[in-house]
Amino acid sequence: MAATAAIAAREKQLKKLRNFVDKTGKQLDSILGSLKWTKERILEKKGYVVCPFDPGHKMPASSLDKHLELCSWLKEGYTRAEKEEAPPSSHFFYANSTSVVPVLIDRETQQKVITEAAFRGEVAAFITPTSAIVMVFYATGILYPLSKRYPFALQRWFDLHLKSMKMGLLHQTRKVCKQKVIYTL
Repeated sequence: MAATAAIAAREKQLKKLRNFVDKTGKQLDSILGSLKWTKERILEKKGYVVCPFDPGHKMPASSLDKHLELCSWLKEGYTRAEKEEAPPSSHFFYANSTSVVPVLIDRETQQKVITEAAFRGEVAAFITPTSAIVMVFYATGILYPLSKRYPFALQRWFDLHLKSMKMGLLHQTRKVCKQKVIYTL
């Protein structure tokens, strides 16, 4: 008898739920009809692209560049606040220089250099991409002439790029950079 009462209560609850879904569906159809839209039109996603960092992110192609900039930081473990506090790219600093040529490497090559250096014991294994770029610039001699010429500006630039790192990593990175570790690319 208790089982029959429980089944009846569940059937009643299921009936209420079905009525609610039907009523809500009719309201949605009414709203879409007044806008001259259809459910199919809303559900199709023309011109949407998938984020290469997270396949669960889909956005219009026009928003991809802005999304990639933020998503790449988030995937590397940074927060939105750290992304907003980060200084803009320093490539402008070298744009008009005749004696300094910036070395830009892709992520795969950068990761390979860091991994190889870590296996050789030359670099702490937990270096992030931001500090790796600084170390590669320093190791290739790009920052060294600037450090002699503009020591305070370079120190400020270095500190801004490493601002979001923990103190232990900051100490390790400075230690490695002061040793002028040379990487062969």
